[in-house]
Amino acid sequence: CECDDQGCHVVGYFSKEKESENDYNLACILTLPQHQRKGYGKFIISFSYELSKIEKKAGTPERPLSDLGRVSYESHWARELL
Repeated sequence: CECDDQGCHVVGYFSKEKESENDYNLACILTLPQHQRKGYGKFIISFSYELSKIEKKAGTPERPLSDLGRVSYESHWARELL
């Protein structure tokens, strides 16, 4: 949520598979257009991996990735691995 003088507003969401045969840690991620480019997508991706660590699961995003999803995940993996 993002809060301002008019209250709190949803900025995005994600859905997570509790039981995934393919070890997906994230099924869907969405940041609303007016809140994109503010770091919320990066936060949601990082949060999903932290949840996977707690669950002691490797995890990967559900495939296929959208074009924007691919760019976001490649950016995340580059930050984490390099």
